[in-house]
Amino acid sequence: MDKTWELWWEKILIRIQNQDNLTQEEVRKGWGYLWGEWKNIEKGFVTKKFLPEKLRMLMSLKSIDPLTVLIAPTFLTGIFAKGITVMEMKGFIQSFKDNDWFNGYQDVKPFSKNLIYTNGFGGDEIKTVNVSTPSIIMAAAAGANVLKMGSHSYFGASGAGNFTDNIGYKAITLPESVETAFITSRAAYINGESAADAKTQDIATFMSKVPNGMHIMKALFYPFRFHILCFDFFQAPFQQRGISVPDTELVGELVAELCSYTKKGMIVYGTDDKGLSLDEVSNVGMTKMTLIEENKVKDTIYTTPEDWGVKHRNVKDITLSDFDNRLKITLESMVGKREDGFSDLLVINAAQYLFLNGMVDTFKKGTDLIKQSIANGSVREELLKFVESTNGNLAILEKELANIK
Repeated sequence: MDKTWELWWEKILIRIQNQDNLTQEEVRKGWGYLWGEWKNIEKGFVTKKFLPEKLRMLMSLKSIDPLTVLIAPTFLTGIFAKGITVMEMKGFIQSFKDNDWFNGYQDVKPFSKNLIYTNGFGGDEIKTVNVSTPSIIMAAAAGANVLKMGSHSYFGASGAGNFTDNIGYKAITLPESVETAFITSRAAYINGESAADAKTQDIATFMSKVPNGMHIMKALFYPFRFHILCFDFFQAPFQQRGISVPDTELVGELVAELCSYTKKGMIVYGTDDKGLSLDEVSNVGMTKMTLIEENKVKDTIYTTPEDWGVKHRNVKDITLSDFDNRLKITLESMVGKREDGFSDLLVINAAQYLFLNGMVDTFKKGTDLIKQSIANGSVREELLKFVESTNGNLAILEKELANIK
């Protein structure tokens, strides 16, 4: 790092420590510099199994300025600790655009007056099935139009991309393909990784491989997700975000400001009775929800599983063991072959979308409608349409469904 940058960073970090707000351009400049350095990670060393694990990590970082390793998490967590402003968020987002994130998404035109856009922040502390993607398919079966952007899990095996791969779905990688997919199905899934370049994906791979550091890396870089997930390019009037930290009001304010077309929105943070987090509506504890109406944060409410018309389950009822077949459990829940904690979790998370877009006026009515859609075969039919909508491999899904008795 040359002297000019060193002095610049000194001033910026002192201001953050003093809880001074930065300008949009300062954040854009700072994050742009860090991003340029982090792109020098050499992921190839991570996969060289013949080297000791810690040596692999060091070799991966050999081309990066050591100060960058310290500054990046300090900059991120410092801004969020003092309380991020909308202008600072816009600076982060502009930096992402400068680095060719979401290239091709800039000129997307809205195509549906009742579209729901959803995104989950990840970081769950409960090892359970992927909830968000199955739930949009279930909501679609009941009549909602739901678009989700997600990714594979870098810190587990329950990411949206993992689920879609396992059912033969061909994830959308081009913005113009979204509207086409909706011709066949009411649900669509965009592979968010396709919006970033290969070097950016290398950063995520590296962070997930730090020995004995998964939870620390998740904590240090969790704020990174806000920049990606607090806005969308499809101008959907209904916005939903699931987060694994309790700052639903902050995310609500950012979504309302950055997505100025929002008619209604819901920011969801779930927990179990001991405080373990879920970025979903919870059936094992309280759910905190910040509600947006006509582009303004309206209220924050708390719900129990009983408010959604399901039992209050024990966390073990939605926790996977190392021997569980997560795909089988998910599909059984979707087609009505299970009535347990897993199935309830998927049902109430699908129900939230029916409440969000006004199809129902209570959470319980949403749950009842989803259960009807399962019982009458609509969810199974929508699942097949979902895979078919992007010319996916239907044979994979049909084989999995055939094994469910």
